[in-house]
Amino acid sequence: ELTAKVFRTYNASLTLEEELYRDKSEKELSTRMTTWSNVDKKAYFTKANFRVAELCNHQKGVGKSHTATVQKLDFNQQYTDDMIDRLKECQKIEKKSGFEAARKFFIESEKELHENWLSEHGT
Repeated sequence: ELTAKVFRTYNASLTLEEELYRDKSEKELSTRMTTWSNVDKKAYFTKANFRVAELCNHQKGVGKSHTATVQKLDFNQQYTDDMIDRLKECQKIEKKSGFEAARKFFIESEKELHENWLSEHGT
């Protein structure tokens, strides 16, 4: 029985085959793939599968929470970069003025960073 699900699966299978052999014959592709690593093969098939999902109108796009996730990653990256810079500065201060001066600098910079974050993000 030809149901919508069967048709979609059949259509996706044909489309995947077309994408895999796009611009290449089956013989040419299998000859080239013998020199590819498993990572390269997986990347090739993943790219073809992604293209099929787009063509068949499946959900393979950007998720709803993508923007928030990227913003959080950017924030974490910025925080990590700031922390590394402050720790390097602490090392310099410790060499010049001793441990207590470096500790004092670090605590003050933490307070400043916290206050800046609160002024930018509220609460």
